[in-house]
Amino acid sequence: MCLGVHRKQLKEYWGSVFRFLSHGFGFSAFYHGKPVSECTSIFTGDKRAEMDITTQAGFRGMGLAGMTAKAFINQCLTCDLTPGWVAM
Repeated sequence: MCLGVHRKQLKEYWGSVFRFLSHGFGFSAFYHGKPVSECTSIFTGDKRAEMDITTQAGFRGMGLAGMTAKAFINQCLTCDLTPGWVAM
């Protein structure tokens, strides 16, 4: 479960953590039991799932974002969803 790195953003996107847990999904990479990189859905609907990826500064460049994004995309394919990502 991925709620550690950006719980505040999940509440902004979904309105509550409960709503995310009911309708969203995501994947985390951990270091010493703490999440350091996450790829989570910020929207699901119309057979699409929009992703958000975040990695703590000290853990960037290690492939963690790619690893969590790959897990997210695989989940989308399993659930017949089209993954999406808009970089800002």
